[in-house]
Amino acid sequence: MKQWLAIIVDDQQSSIDALTEKMHEIESVKVLKTFTDPIKALTFLRVNPIDLVFLDMELGKMTGFSFMNSMPRKHCKVIIFSAFAQFEDPGFERNVIDFLLKPVSQTRLKWSVQRLNENLLLNHPELTNLDSLDHCYNFFQVAGDRRNMRVMVHFKDIIYIRKVDRFVLIYQNDGLDPAISRKSFREIIDSLPMKYFIRCAQSTVFNINYFHSYIDQSIRLNHVKEPIWSGKLYKYPELRDFLEINKI
Repeated sequence: MKQWLAIIVDDQQSSIDALTEKMHEIESVKVLKTFTDPIKALTFLRVNPIDLVFLDMELGKMTGFSFMNSMPRKHCKVIIFSAFAQFEDPGFERNVIDFLLKPVSQTRLKWSVQRLNENLLLNHPELTNLDSLDHCYNFFQVAGDRRNMRVMVHFKDIIYIRKVDRFVLIYQNDGLDPAISRKSFREIIDSLPMKYFIRCAQSTVFNINYFHSYIDQSIRLNHVKEPIWSGKLYKYPELRDFLEINKI
């Protein structure tokens, strides 16, 4: 069965701990991260492929409904997890998967996740292939250096892409010279699964799966000897958000 990726957003750590403990018995959902700060949760959602949010309604800095209005991922589903029953009807009016009244039983939680499975697989079958680039075999066919030659470039093999003059250079993990395309930079990046590719300069995007480190407007990528230049972070909010998440 597909394993859905989830986060929990609740301003009470004790509620998060209780739900997390119960989720250990739910094999079809993996809780990647938990948040007491809704702003940090929204930042995380911008750059991570999440399928489900367990969402409290009283979040301190905002309401759960304000959080839903700000969510950047259209496919991401919500299960409301609240101590207040008055949020149930307004929640279902916003097409949430389910409403769980605290404290929730293990049986009720399993039933709720089953509703999630049915909804996602029925209404969004394409999500079954979005969990990782390891399972993404979409590709470009780039013109080769001989007439009628085509070179296949799998998205998962791309480390970074850079526009140089009239050409777009596509650097891959094979250690060879970059594939060269005469398509526009915009056409190419519009074809990419952008939750895995982040723009770091006006003419450069990189694959987050190859990210190694960032320092002084330079990004080091695995399998690439020289760092690539990055623009100022305030100009590239997705890069800034990516660098802020998962700090330890």
